[in-house]
Amino acid sequence: MRNLPRVRSGLTRHWLDEQLVVYDPRDDRVHLLDATTASVLELLEESVSDASRLPSDVARRLGTSATPELVDLAIDELRRADLLDPVQHSPIPLTEISRREILRKVAAAGMAALLIPAIVTLTPDSAYAQSNCTASTGRGIGCPCQQNTQCASGLCGGNTPTGQNVCV
Repeated sequence: MRNLPRVRSGLTRHWLDEQLVVYDPRDDRVHLLDATTASVLELLEESVSDASRLPSDVARRLGTSATPELVDLAIDELRRADLLDPVQHSPIPLTEISRREILRKVAAAGMAALLIPAIVTLTPDSAYAQSNCTASTGRGIGCPCQQNTQCASGLCGGNTPTGQNVCV
């Protein structure tokens, strides 16, 4: 039996439609987890001890089938997002399979590609850069502009119905 990682303490979670939003106050980051990765996170939080049952538990929660490769990929995504406690011993290597191979297997099995584990991480810096319209340079998308140098993208245009240019 393989040891499963533990979820880091101090994380705040909230379900939003079919995705789980996880806030990490330590790094001031927001992570958006798809249903597969969220199911794995919840099962790890519930201290599931039998790694061999994890794929069937995930499948039951999702109402579809889940393979050990999908679970391993979800654990790897959680580890990369730094949502799991560091492992004191050397972790058991994940199944050597690429996302492309998993997509082929998922398609062959007739499962939805939405099962592929994924995490989107936002930091305050990237969110601020996109929403900051008061800076003289480096304005985000949709901010009013008069010249390309004012925009973070370097592109001022997108003439709006009011005749005002915005960063695109």
